[in-house]
Amino acid sequence: MDEKQILVEEEQESPPNPSLSPLTFFSSLIAVPRLNMQFFPSVKSGGEERLSIGPELAGKPPKATETSALANSIRKKRFWTVTPAMVEVLKVVHQTVAASVGNIMEWYDLAIFAYFAPEIGENFFPGDNHTLKMIQIFAVLAGSFFMRPVGAIVMGHIGDTKGRKAALILSIILLGMPTFLVGCLPNYGSLGVMAPVLLIIIRLAQGVSIGGEMAGAYLCAVENAPPDRKAFLSAVCEVSGGLGMMIGSATSGFVRSILSDEAMESWGWRIPFLLAFVVALFGWNVRRYLPEEPEFAEKNDMSQVSMTANGSFENVVQVVRVHWYGILLLAGVVSFDASMFCTTFVWLANYATDLSSEPIGEEAFAANTMVFIPLIISSLTFGKLSDLIGYHKVMLSTALSLVFFGPFAFAAVETNTLVGFAIGQMILALIVGAYTGPLGARMVDFFPPAVRYTAIGIGFNLAQCVLGGTMPVIATLLSETSLGLTGVSLFLSMVAMVTVLCLEGMRKIEKRRALIATPQPSGYGGYGEMNE
Repeated sequence: MDEKQILVEEEQESPPNPSLSPLTFFSSLIAVPRLNMQFFPSVKSGGEERLSIGPELAGKPPKATETSALANSIRKKRFWTVTPAMVEVLKVVHQTVAASVGNIMEWYDLAIFAYFAPEIGENFFPGDNHTLKMIQIFAVLAGSFFMRPVGAIVMGHIGDTKGRKAALILSIILLGMPTFLVGCLPNYGSLGVMAPVLLIIIRLAQGVSIGGEMAGAYLCAVENAPPDRKAFLSAVCEVSGGLGMMIGSATSGFVRSILSDEAMESWGWRIPFLLAFVVALFGWNVRRYLPEEPEFAEKNDMSQVSMTANGSFENVVQVVRVHWYGILLLAGVVSFDASMFCTTFVWLANYATDLSSEPIGEEAFAANTMVFIPLIISSLTFGKLSDLIGYHKVMLSTALSLVFFGPFAFAAVETNTLVGFAIGQMILALIVGAYTGPLGARMVDFFPPAVRYTAIGIGFNLAQCVLGGTMPVIATLLSETSLGLTGVSLFLSMVAMVTVLCLEGMRKIEKRRALIATPQPSGYGGYGEMNE
């Protein structure tokens, strides 16, 4: 048969079936895992091959409790024609949404915390020095980044021993709760010194949960991807961070536009933090129906890293001992992304509205939201290009481009005009997008399956800890010097040169592995196969 059919008996008392509108079709995509539609097991019956929906639906009608539009459509039409292409599309959609929702949540939180830094400073840090308050808030933000390596170790250990799915479900729960609690936290006037102390504790706890999120998201997206689409699908996962920042920026701008300054400072800033609960609930619902990644399920052999029988954290120590050089190289590669992303999308808007000698005003937040469009286009385009010509060429040339175009971008921002700000930020956004497009696939292919979650988590979050969280503080201090934004540009250029050296270090490992005639034990001596 050209098309395989799933035959489902019609129930005698089926509820009326609504038409499948675009909204109900989208909801049916989420209902697919709930219906347990794992289409791959085939069943022979009466000389005819059928695709099994799953054990609970095989050979019997669906339950009346399944009320999704997709289930009702099956009942009404008596059969649903399914092609292998449809199956693959549904799988990719589900896995991509599951991989991206945590990234959206993470960067949404980062965006609203940075954009409402003035209001948070007024509520939790008393005093009259506005610049000092901004530095204090950015220091709290940096503190959460310092806890990320701890989260990477914990979540990485769970992901490499208990499975990717368990770590992803736990991380989305722990990610949403602190953001929601910040919105509920009483201010300094109500709790006194305990208010900033609790704020710091909540942010540190969130840093732990975020530590394993990005590594798990990349693994979920790339380990299931076809070989010729790894970079593109990792780019989709990466741009979800931009989507989260865009949602956070848009939410911040909308709340500011409808509330007065007094209302914003009193309670309005809390609204975006409280809304994070909805995103976290959606992410948990999507991730709990994920299958385990094939590469982990089939290739993971923890004996490769001397894993003890009881699953102790000796695994983490062994991963670091064997792969320390690769982890450091990975941290250097990620440092470009960490510093550029936080500078471009977190700090610049605050500089334009609060720190500049001639503030632009709230229009900067609107420009900051729109600039995510070129970021997304650039990331997807260069992700696809990397699948064609290789990760190394794209990432190396992009890092070097900052040295040449960075000074022009920051000079445009320093004109203190809305047009200059938009042009400068767009240049930086295009560079960030081009670099991050293949970044996820590069990281996943660099380590073997048995240690990927732990190794990637530690390397990625080490860079985020050193440069991601501290970059707003560094940029604020540099902008206050006589160099102004030129100092920020020079600092980022130095980071770019370090990244170039680390990329070349990865390339040397590739060449060395190619020269070794004897096979290397997967997961112990090398760093995985690389896309040239």
